[in-house]
Amino acid sequence: MVDLLLGGIVAVHVDEKLVPDDRFDDLTVIGADGCRERTQFKHSDNDDHPLAYDTFTSDGRGLRLDRLVAAAVADRDGPGASARTIRLRIVMRDAPPDDAVLRAVMVPARASDAPFLAGMNTTLLRFDAEAL
Repeated sequence: MVDLLLGGIVAVHVDEKLVPDDRFDDLTVIGADGCRERTQFKHSDNDDHPLAYDTFTSDGRGLRLDRLVAAAVADRDGPGASARTIRLRIVMRDAPPDDAVLRAVMVPARASDAPFLAGMNTTLLRFDAEAL
C-alpha cells in the first residue's frame, strides 16, 4: 500500500537539516531511481513584490547566495554523494525580479525543469553560473 501512495519515493525528510547550515531543509525527497530533490519554501505576505537583489546578497530570508552554494556543495559531497541527480529548489511567492543585475544572472529554467507541482502557475528561473 505504501508503494502505491509514494510511487518511486524511498525516503522523505521534512524540516530536517542534513548538512551544517543547511539552506534546503524544508523538504527532501529521494527516489528509487537515485534522484534527490531538496526544496526550501519561502513565504511572503506580498506575493506581487518583485524578487529583490538583496534576497541573495544579505541573509534576511536565509537565501544569501554563498550560503546556498555552500549548502549545495555540502549536500552533494555528503548525504547526496550517491545520488544519480540532485535538484535544489527555492519555492517563493515573489514576482519575477525587476532589478537589472538580478535579471542578468537569473534566466528562465530549462525546458526539462518542471514546476514544483504539476499545473502550478509559476515562473521558473535558475541562476546562470557563467553570468554569475
